Amino acid sequence: MEKRPGLAARRKAVGLSQEGLAEALETARSTVARWERGEVAPQPATRAPLAEILQISLDDLDHLLNGDEPEKVHDPVQVGPTEPVGPLHTERARDRVKQLLAMERTFGGTRIADLAVDSARAFERRITDAGVRPGYKSEAHAVAAELFEISGWLLVDAARPTDVDHANSRALHHAAVAGDHGMEIFVLQNESMHLCETGRATEALYLARGVLDQPLSPRLSAMFHVREARALAARGDHESRRVWQRAVAEFGDGVRDSDPYWVWWLDDEQMELQKALLLKDLDEHELAIRAFREYLETRPDSLYCSLTLPNLALSQVLAGAWRDAEGTVRDIVDAADDSHSGRLNVRIVRLADTVKRSPAAPRSLRDAAHALAVFAG
Repeated sequence: MEKRPGLAARRKAVGLSQEGLAEALETARSTVARWERGEVAPQPATRAPLAEILQISLDDLDHLLNGDEPEKVHDPVQVGPTEPVGPLHTERARDRVKQLLAMERTFGGTRIADLAVDSARAFERRITDAGVRPGYKSEAHAVAAELFEISGWLLVDAARPTDVDHANSRALHHAAVAGDHGMEIFVLQNESMHLCETGRATEALYLARGVLDQPLSPRLSAMFHVREARALAARGDHESRRVWQRAVAEFGDGVRDSDPYWVWWLDDEQMELQKALLLKDLDEHELAIRAFREYLETRPDSLYCSLTLPNLALSQVLAGAWRDAEGTVRDIVDAADDSHSGRLNVRIVRLADTVKRSPAAPRSLRDAAHALAVFAG
């Protein structure tokens, strides 16, 4: 990544040293230095307080993190709506969230991610430009958090990692203003998953452990112990098995009435999938193959099914199960023909690269995997 001179300049403009900024954010000075050198980016949960300390908007912070010079950062002037946000606007926004979720199942994240982002930004602009009716501040920001959360989720499926981080930081900002701690936790769960999937397992691990430091119900604790176990496995750390067993035990304690509505996501099928992915990351390929197959038997026709097939094929290739891998590649061709998922395409390309690097792979599998990668690319 390139250095971020604008970030350092803005810090100095508000009269802060690296040590002072680090102290305000309760982080290490070396972390601030790495941000300014462009080595890492602030996590989404840190961006809202960072922007507040630097006395700039989140959009301007994004410009600085992209390496823009200070003079390119500006306060945008927009012509926006004049009617304050009230019950009609929040109801329409929640209807849009439902529409986006329904569209995801049909079209996939690649096709509709921009629509979701536009919807979230438009609602946010209304809050900023027109204000909120008395008594509706919490609800308005809670709805904005929902819109940015679904945007982040769809951007994950579209394989747009930088945009995911931005959407999640917006969601966390609005959830914090609304006092919606449940939504904050949901977004952090999504972000930890996203970090792990995009090769940032250490960041995912720290994020999960940060949430686990809080008092959590058994189901929420299980969710973040799953995230911790997955991050450890991605780092090749077999401590992940012990953490996984703890997650399984907590999952068995069930759901409480006080749990957020979205905890339904972590069900028996999802636990089976997470176990398979953990085993794959630990190079336990025979066990992973069995777990992937058991999961696929429960999801014969879904987006998750098509996303899982490349992982199954990858484990089969690494286990030397060539004939089974060829069969799975054929299944991927059938599934990918009607998919518009960037995540699926990334996994297909990774599978093809692995086949290419496997000297013992038969020619028929090499040809099939190459053709699939060309289709996905």
